[in-house]
Amino acid sequence: MNDLTFVLPAEKHSSTICDVPIEENKGYYLPAPKGKHFDILCHHSVYNRSTIQRILPKDTVYIAIVREPFARFVSAILFFRKDYKEKYLTSIKSDNVISTFLANPRKYEPKGMARSFTNNRMAYDFGLAPKDIKNKSKEKISKFIEKIDNEFDLVMVLEYLDESLILMKRMLNWSLNDILYLGISNAGITNKTAATQNVTEVDVNRHKAWESIDYILYEHFLTKLKRIIAIQDDTFEKELEDFRRARLKVTKYCHGGKLAKDLDIKTFHLKQELRVRPYDCTILKKGAFAYFKMLKQTKEGSKKSKTGSNRKRIIPRMLTNYQIQRKIPRRKINVVRVK
Repeated sequence: MNDLTFVLPAEKHSSTICDVPIEENKGYYLPAPKGKHFDILCHHSVYNRSTIQRILPKDTVYIAIVREPFARFVSAILFFRKDYKEKYLTSIKSDNVISTFLANPRKYEPKGMARSFTNNRMAYDFGLAPKDIKNKSKEKISKFIEKIDNEFDLVMVLEYLDESLILMKRMLNWSLNDILYLGISNAGITNKTAATQNVTEVDVNRHKAWESIDYILYEHFLTKLKRIIAIQDDTFEKELEDFRRARLKVTKYCHGGKLAKDLDIKTFHLKQELRVRPYDCTILKKGAFAYFKMLKQTKEGSKKSKTGSNRKRIIPRMLTNYQIQRKIPRRKINVVRVK
């Protein structure tokens, strides 16, 4: 059974654990249930290794995810302007917010980095100090990326999500069941947005200059991920194809109307067995906030299905820049951790 405990934000901080480097401050997150310890931190927060080591067990595994910087920027500026009504973004009075912002980012940026979602946010979430983001010292950036590289067991890449999930599955000794997902909420938004916002080559080049640290960070881990994929054994591509085929079947099943029976799948190449229940579809369809609300309601971060199982899935659409979780062997626990 997956009797695991999530680090969850307190009600007044419902959308994040902490927008500044997380401190061991119980006011920011709910305490662990009596007699238990935390197993998983997968919510929005700014990475601070020493503090997280005090919150989570010694055998914690650190996994991160990065995204192509311009795609992340476009998604963030539209999401936080429309859905969150961030003042510095709603102050942009233009039909083309992307071009207008990039023409003079400092005109619109908030004073504190914690409130900015458009200034090297990936680097900031990984723990790079605001002064270093401002100064953009090549030496400090290089040392920072080296530090992150050494401290994380795996850095996934959104543009290679399926490949990344297979690597994570292998690292944590999971099954394909444990990494299933139906989709990513922002998938495909960039190309559509680029067209509606009339994004130009000038905009892209301005963005590369503005968020240059995120580009360096991204390229480093993209290159590393490709190297890791290249040295996998000859079953990697077969497992990747099996996973993609299974995802298509699960997506069709979960969106197929009223569900009565379980879906059983035996993969084509490696003959791995998967079972998806109607309740699993309910979980997989949840957005990030709905998912965390459910976890809060259960307090222990797990909810029993009608079958009595505590099975929990990784839902990639809710991952942020890094995920931290205990590495528990598959034979002991069905599913464990995240970002």
